[in-house]
Amino acid sequence: MVYRTFWFNARSSATIGLMDCLMRDEAGVVDDLDPFYEINLCDPSSRASVRKVHTDTEEMVVDESVCGDHWEVVTVAFVDGKTINVGYGTVPNENLFISWTDEDPLEVNYVAVKTGDGFDGHWMLNRVDE
Repeated sequence: MVYRTFWFNARSSATIGLMDCLMRDEAGVVDDLDPFYEINLCDPSSRASVRKVHTDTEEMVVDESVCGDHWEVVTVAFVDGKTINVGYGTVPNENLFISWTDEDPLEVNYVAVKTGDGFDGHWMLNRVDE
């Protein structure tokens, strides 16, 4: 199992990407047609979702929104190389609000975060308490 904990503060459109490559071709040009996993923690309609972008795979949507005007903590776990679990807090596979299995999974090697649609957002990864 591979997992990462994210601390973020965003009112809307907070998204995590899980990729198998840097999404650039041999010349270093961005190749945005490669499949990757997109985890929307909250969209403008107050839902969370996970999907495999650039494929025919069905999106999983839940009536859960993690965004607000405060810091949130979620942990994303990639279990057995094919199941994505997203839960509240720092402990993987607990307090889940999304669990989705890909029968033709990607190998996750990279993580990206963004806050879109003109909203401000703040992110922390690899937080260390001293």
